[in-house]
Amino acid sequence: MQINTVLPVTLAIIAMTAICALQWWALRRAHRRELIHARARHQAAQQSADTMLQQARRQYAQIQQELIQLRQSLPRSAASLEAARADAAKAEQRSAARSGLLDILDTDQQARRRLPVDGFASTLPSQQFALSSSFDARPPRSLVGERQRA
Repeated sequence: MQINTVLPVTLAIIAMTAICALQWWALRRAHRRELIHARARHQAAQQSADTMLQQARRQYAQIQQELIQLRQSLPRSAASLEAARADAAKAEQRSAARSGLLDILDTDQQARRRLPVDGFASTLPSQQFALSSSFDARPPRSLVGERQRA
């Protein structure tokens, strides 16, 4: 009786192994086909991108050459030359005014910076404005009076 059960189990195992091997082979073949198609699409995309890049580079070089030719062919008008002279004159006036101001600051005794007598700068707050602290929790007097009236 044992021989009768061993034979069908062995045949079932062989059949399952054959089915698994056949399925693995079919899926592997399908995957490889998809991989070949994906590689071909990628190659085509790279090639088209490369041709577009080369074309863009040629167009850019052509535009640069045209721009150079146009700049060389443009005559300098009298108005543009006059504007350039006016700009140069303004720049000269600005530099003269700046150097004059620097001369005044160098020669004026009160405008010169000098060290404090004891060598240390004053770190006290300025007495020019009323002291106010951002940490002061008291509201302004105008608001206090309004609260009391209400």
